[in-house]
Amino acid sequence: MTGRRTRSLLALLSLNAGRVVPVERILRLVWPGETVTTAPRLLQKQVSALRGLIKDPELLRRQGTGYVLHAARAAVDAHVFEDDCAAARSALARGDVKAAAGLLREALALWRGPALAGTTDELARAFGPGLEEQLLAARCDRIAAAIDLGDAGDVLGELSELISDRPVDERLRRLRILALDRTDRRGEAIGEYHEFRRILDDELGVEPGAALQAAYTDLIAERRGRGALPPPSHRIPRQLPAAPRHFVGRTDILAALDAAVETPSASVAVVGSPGVGKTALALHWAHTRSDLFPDGQIYVNLRGYDESEPMPSAGALGLLLMAVATPESEIPADLDARAAAWRTAVAGRRMLIVLDNARDSEQLRPLLPGCPETSVLVTSRDMLAGLIAGEGATRLLLDRLTVEESIGLLGRVVGGDRLTGQRGAVEAIVQGCARLPLALRLAAERAARRPGLPLSTVAEELTDELRRFEVLDAGDPRTRVHGVIAWSLRDLPQETARLFRLLGVHPNAEPTAHFAANLTGLEPSAAARGLELLANASLVTSTGADRYGLHDLLRAFAAAAARETDDEATRRGAMDGMLTWYRHTANAAMDLLAPLRDPTPPCPPPLFPQPPFAGQGDAALWLASNLQAMITAIRLAAEHDRHEHVRDLHYPLVSFLLQRRDVDQALDVLDLAATAAARLGDVAAEADVASGMGKAHTVAYRLDKARTHHEHAARLYEKAGDSQGQAAVLRGMGIAAARAGDFDDALALFERAVAVAEAAGIHSEVARCGVNIGNVHTYLGAYDKALPLMRSGYEYFTIAEDQTAATAALACVSYCLCELGELDAAAEHATRAVDAARRLGAISLEEYGLLNLAMARSRQGRHPEAVDAITEAVAIVEATADQQRRCVIYSALGRIRQKAGDPAMAARAFREALAVAEAIGDTSAAADAAERLEGLGDEG
Repeated sequence: MTGRRTRSLLALLSLNAGRVVPVERILRLVWPGETVTTAPRLLQKQVSALRGLIKDPELLRRQGTGYVLHAARAAVDAHVFEDDCAAARSALARGDVKAAAGLLREALALWRGPALAGTTDELARAFGPGLEEQLLAARCDRIAAAIDLGDAGDVLGELSELISDRPVDERLRRLRILALDRTDRRGEAIGEYHEFRRILDDELGVEPGAALQAAYTDLIAERRGRGALPPPSHRIPRQLPAAPRHFVGRTDILAALDAAVETPSASVAVVGSPGVGKTALALHWAHTRSDLFPDGQIYVNLRGYDESEPMPSAGALGLLLMAVATPESEIPADLDARAAAWRTAVAGRRMLIVLDNARDSEQLRPLLPGCPETSVLVTSRDMLAGLIAGEGATRLLLDRLTVEESIGLLGRVVGGDRLTGQRGAVEAIVQGCARLPLALRLAAERAARRPGLPLSTVAEELTDELRRFEVLDAGDPRTRVHGVIAWSLRDLPQETARLFRLLGVHPNAEPTAHFAANLTGLEPSAAARGLELLANASLVTSTGADRYGLHDLLRAFAAAAARETDDEATRRGAMDGMLTWYRHTANAAMDLLAPLRDPTPPCPPPLFPQPPFAGQGDAALWLASNLQAMITAIRLAAEHDRHEHVRDLHYPLVSFLLQRRDVDQALDVLDLAATAAARLGDVAAEADVASGMGKAHTVAYRLDKARTHHEHAARLYEKAGDSQGQAAVLRGMGIAAARAGDFDDALALFERAVAVAEAAGIHSEVARCGVNIGNVHTYLGAYDKALPLMRSGYEYFTIAEDQTAATAALACVSYCLCELGELDAAAEHATRAVDAARRLGAISLEEYGLLNLAMARSRQGRHPEAVDAITEAVAIVEATADQQRRCVIYSALGRIRQKAGDPAMAARAFREALAVAEAIGDTSAAADAAERLEGLGDEG
């Protein structure tokens, strides 16, 4: 693999294998110096190149807001290394030093040099120190194991080398002192301690830590023949509950815990939603890292979210003091006195204090030890802002398991063999459990108790909203999913609890303040405060500025709680408020991008309208961010017979979906709208739906179907007396005819549309037809006729502030200029069109602009730029259903590659164009591709 960026991209995706890496993060770490406009294009190009190297397109995919590498953990050395080290620590914890040594040797053999060598400085800075620290920890563990196995003499040289690079690392000094002692060089060991103590005093002004002092004390005691001295408390507390039996994944946060406890006075808070596995994580980490805390580990359940009341701080301090052997008679009654006694008791000890299920910062603050040697690990659903801000604690957010980790957990409980051949049922169980460890364990144990129960039956039970929480109930209040979530609502304000319940009305929205306000009737400011309180209680998760998300189980719980608590009128009002907000806001956003026909009757404003959009980019971002939520909303509206909502929301949805060439979802929405329009008896809406179906089938190159729907729309518009609709559908029929190559029919249809529009004074439709007539002239090679029409359309739409139509006309201008040989002007217009299309989120126009830019650059002999542009266009058409455009782009790719002197790649592109052309029945395009392939001859 060549290229620093390619290595960096693969390294970043590999380190996060199985998880989506947001585009923003990739750009920051791999292209830190690039501008906001150029970096995404470079990323698209690099992803395409990397897919070519991997040779399996399914391994690297775009997903949501980023990219994910679907690689198994065993395929990534860093993950194999982590797993081997974790297994070694488990072996050490159970006393199997020989097995641990073997695992550590295998882990260390995976290293070839410095971490992330040859990647960007930013990526190396972000991940390198953590990986190097893991390497050092593994080397220390292997050295310690070698000493225990009697091979102390073999590691002294390695220790000297490590210490020369890290002269103040106490772990290394302690190991060297121990190795010297085990090789009968006790005097040198004592001298090593005093030399290290001098270095610390001279350079840092500190004394050695408790563990090293204890090792020295043991050394002196043994030298005097008295055996090891007992620890100050005369006993070492080992209070951790049993480690979880079936623990999977979590490598990132385990590494973050390792890093966090390296800081003095470390207090680390693991926070997350109910059932996400906070306690399991804390106990797994504490057990596997017990060697870091030679003075003991103490555990207290603070009952912050429990069926019983939270434990008072004074009660918790009493338990802590007793854990360090403080006689009960000597424990003070006063809270402050107890806190002071606790700090005195643990001073200088290298201990771990696990404070599980904390309620809030106030409960925790008196329990903090205050000495640099003792570490505190807290788990809570609360964000613990006071502890973070006031006490300098580190907060680690625990997310749900990945899909593969979830499947791994199921396999451990029910047995891996039982999952074989049942991927569909397994994934359905994972989805039904929302990837929550608690829910997954309960579902898995239900299956494990009944070996004859098909996993498909468990999956079906989890998809039933009324039975889901019954399935996830093992009879124990502490592990009942429904109850575990309910405890989080117990102390929330009444209106905040109501807000949470009503969030269950919509199955997948990411609520914002205005969404929540229209759902509940609260003022937006009050709704925002309510969402913040829910986020603080880990019942929703912040997903961006003023956006929150909640996983399926929380949403299902909210919906069930709403059915139990809120009457039908309240739930119906919440849905109507939400749908009205979506209708109004989507229409307002689309009006900025491409003004639509005004709905009749006009869409009523919501209770709390969305603030005006700052511009086209803001409107396009809102539509893209809420697209799937709006599709769900229109389905909800259809299911609950809210026909007006379906009719009015379908206009902007279909327009935006077709801009993105998302034909399948557009047709789904149009089917719902057709039913709604028929139920309402709204002829105008039925005509609009038929016209929309004609457009969608035209995009998908299903031209016979397009004509049928267009003709039906024309009859309905005529019946309704709608001249604008008649002109628009005639234009749509003309576009379909042009795509079929019937240019005479297309021109006749456009001329008829112009006549209807002019008679009705609809100037925008006249301008649209003019641009389309210009397109027909380009098909016929009459570019001098086409150019004035394109320019006239661009000027009209710019003045009319129809940004989408203006961008389309601008792209057409660039094409004409390119064909007329005005290459500099063509490239400049194409670049402007691409930039405008990206602001609008109109990928079809972006692809057209990129094609024109690529052709202009190719004819200028600027081949790398041409290849870059056409490669981006290929990525766009690969993600759409427009097969004709796919044929056009691959044909252009072949011509550009051929001109760039790459006949093999040209031949591949022409073969793809030929296959697509034959599949869609485009005989002209097929003949052209075949002729170009034949012209390449042996070169291809």
